[in-house]
Amino acid sequence: MPTLEQMRATLAQARGAYGGQFAGQPRATRKPERLQALIDQVSILARDAASEDKALAAEARDQAERWKEELEAIRQVIKEGSGAVQSASLIQWGRDGLERYQRNFAGQNRATRDLGLLIEIVEDLTRRVSDMDALLRTRDDAELQSSRDALVGNLETYNNELSEIRAARKTGGLEQRAALLAGLANDQFTRYRLHFAGKPRISRRRQVLEVIIKVLQEIRAEMIAVRDGGVQFPQQQGNIDIVDRHLKTYHTELDAIRRSRNGATRGDRIRALAEAANQVFADYRAEFPGHARSTRDPNRLNDIWEVLWPVALDMEELAREDDSEPVGSNLQKVRDSLRLYEREWRLIREAKGMTNA
Repeated sequence: MPTLEQMRATLAQARGAYGGQFAGQPRATRKPERLQALIDQVSILARDAASEDKALAAEARDQAERWKEELEAIRQVIKEGSGAVQSASLIQWGRDGLERYQRNFAGQNRATRDLGLLIEIVEDLTRRVSDMDALLRTRDDAELQSSRDALVGNLETYNNELSEIRAARKTGGLEQRAALLAGLANDQFTRYRLHFAGKPRISRRRQVLEVIIKVLQEIRAEMIAVRDGGVQFPQQQGNIDIVDRHLKTYHTELDAIRRSRNGATRGDRIRALAEAANQVFADYRAEFPGHARSTRDPNRLNDIWEVLWPVALDMEELAREDDSEPVGSNLQKVRDSLRLYEREWRLIREAKGMTNA
């Protein structure tokens, strides 16, 4: 018989598992057998606690009953078939993109924002709208239609934002613009290190590097325009040379990633992506759980989210070909983790007294 302390810990762990795997998650994508296991666990706990702590036993029984109601709701949604699952998945992908924008752009100085991130968000959400349109041609789904319409409205805003960011970079004096562009180039170098430096090429998403290269090329063109405009900034040509060296390195790395990916089997890629995801999970566990939220850095957690996001997209591409185990299972774990990190990011900001947009 477990001790009262052990039983309380078991109930807390079960609640934590429910919060991470079910609370706020699309029902159509949940595994009912996992929730049934949690219900069985707390039901046994309620029985064991009955003679030791009636309040704890009642708390466990109430929890099990509430989860039984959720389990039935999940089973009912799943009965609707693959269309409901696909709809829920698309809605969540769309929410991920909107939340990504909020974390990285809302309320920020336009001139300093990363064009590459916004380009990625626009491209991804455009693809989600296309997928939603295809599904809506086969099923009547009010929630999916509402999500699709919201994404279209946001995409218009984000495309306008791309233009506004580019325009904001051209304001101010030449020396001010030169300093700004140097900082923006450094941001791209940092992004490269975050996603690529020292990491297995087979698990890297080439589209991320393609966007970094595209953004650096834009920055380089602006640097040259500022230089030719007569800026009195002694490091300007040196900064252009630094960008050129990085671009050469990045093009070489992009070719190497393509060769690595082309020479890999499907099994190789599945294993590499699983290992990449596990490394992100390990980084999160080492830096966030068990620490006071007020002491954690939300920007660091956003970086962890950003590193996991391309892994999710590559897993999704493999799952589109065949979502059998282990691809489908790995992808679900990654997507659940993305949702966890998003919620934790907001809670950390709240603990620090920061305003969430």
